[in-house]
Amino acid sequence: KENRISCNGKTISWAGKKKTGKALRSKLLQRHLGCLQQASDQGRTFKCVALHPSSNHWVRSGKYISFGEYRFAIKGRLNLLPTRTVLRRSGKEQQNTSCPGCNQEQETLAHVLNHCPRNEGLIRHRHNAILHRLAKAIPKPRGIQYLEQTIPGDPQGLKPDIVVLNNSTSQ
Repeated sequence: KENRISCNGKTISWAGKKKTGKALRSKLLQRHLGCLQQASDQGRTFKCVALHPSSNHWVRSGKYISFGEYRFAIKGRLNLLPTRTVLRRSGKEQQNTSCPGCNQEQETLAHVLNHCPRNEGLIRHRHNAILHRLAKAIPKPRGIQYLEQTIPGDPQGLKPDIVVLNNSTSQ
């Protein structure tokens, strides 16, 4: 006698369980992804990182980061770090959501990590570390690499993070 699984009037043979399991997991994943993308506190970052698997490789493997960094990153990705806005939304104690560092903005994760004047030195340090890591990863051309410098001959005087000029071509 062949084993069968039944639910809500639908019956599947035991032989088809692997295919059915994959289909169910796929549907659940799509449903959860849709719910996360609709959440008001996920913002543009989640929509962006969900588009490419390389931006999420560390979630499954945990490679290249310590356990503490992993925990922080997961909580940050889910907006679960205890900022005043998160504590207020979750009903815990905070009525005042202004940033204790600058008293100008709401204390959100984006504000603390990217905008708060109190953290300006740390923000700059993180920016420079990433910039130099990217610069090392760029293959050395037969030209010139500019890091945070104005480009010679640029009438606007812009100061981009990285510019690589290849002298061997007309570009």
